[in-house]
Amino acid sequence: MKEIGTIVKIEGSHITIQGGELAACFGCMNQECRANGKRFVAENPLGLPLQVGQTVEIEQAQEAVWKQTLLLFLPPLIVFGVLFWGSGYLFPSLAQDLRVALGIGGIFGVWGLQYFIRKGKPLGGGPRIIRIIEASLESNG
Repeated sequence: MKEIGTIVKIEGSHITIQGGELAACFGCMNQECRANGKRFVAENPLGLPLQVGQTVEIEQAQEAVWKQTLLLFLPPLIVFGVLFWGSGYLFPSLAQDLRVALGIGGIFGVWGLQYFIRKGKPLGGGPRIIRIIEASLESNG
């Protein structure tokens, strides 16, 4: 994902970006961006000389996307398998429908747990600034 945005605030290593039309964002249907006015925090790993008002290009690292995808889907699938087959092993007379319901409940339980853990402790690998597109008006003056 690559987007273009304008720097609105710099606080140490936290650079707040005002995004434009986020065409590449589809995963959350832009819910997060609509809720916060299309503002998000990005990193500056390249150490670019940034100023408020500059237009910059931001990207989400592909490695981070893969890591987030694996952490989203793999644990719930493992929990489903453990609950489905484990309940069948521990309770052989348990109906298959109930075993499936336990597994699905485990999936939603893991997703809920992941949501609250990630709200408190973000996964990292968030958006990063990769280049300056346009200098701020203050520096051109």
